[in-house]
Amino acid sequence: MLGSCAAQLMGEGQPSSYPRPLAAVTVLAPDRLRGQDPAAAELAGVCAFLAPEPVPPEWFPAAAAVLPVALAGPAADPVAWRQLLASLGRSALARVDSSGLLMHRLTQAIIRISLPPDQAEAARDLAEAVLAASQPGDTDIPGTWPAWARLLPHLLVLDLAATSNLDLRELARKEARYLIMRGDPRSSLDLASHLYQRWRDPLSRPVHHVDGEHVGLRLARY
Repeated sequence: MLGSCAAQLMGEGQPSSYPRPLAAVTVLAPDRLRGQDPAAAELAGVCAFLAPEPVPPEWFPAAAAVLPVALAGPAADPVAWRQLLASLGRSALARVDSSGLLMHRLTQAIIRISLPPDQAEAARDLAEAVLAASQPGDTDIPGTWPAWARLLPHLLVLDLAATSNLDLRELARKEARYLIMRGDPRSSLDLASHLYQRWRDPLSRPVHHVDGEHVGLRLARY
């Protein structure tokens, strides 16, 4: 199981620079973390369904009202939250620094396939809920633009076309507005057109993804 899982991931277009022994160790790390610190493991599960770009730690305290008990308690206590982040950092599943929570895309893939289907669905739903609660503010105010830029890659990696989270849909609409205000109307049109077609016709074919991004969405990197 361990060898085949690591080999499968390494054979599915994952970065060739990621050492095979390290991939094999990473397969075991989520189970080990679940035994040592269930809250940190739950946080890792959420990050696995976001983008490999930095995840602002403050998103979780801001979303405390929608978090499960294991995360809501620490998120509401600054000291406990720092301890939880440190626990996740020690697990080597993610790096925690001044830029935020960083998780390698291979680590994300390993965590996703290691979760039972019901837990994977719950982690994906929680990732959507955390993003939906992370409204940066008025898109017409330039001071909010850096926060909207940090949000964008994480929003795009989710299956926005299929989500039933209405708050997340509203966030996506505002993200398109942000792109217009920032001076990127083409990317805004691509995003809005894609979502309009899927939300209008939920029975249309599934969206295909390449490395976590929607095909045909030409959205700039930030």
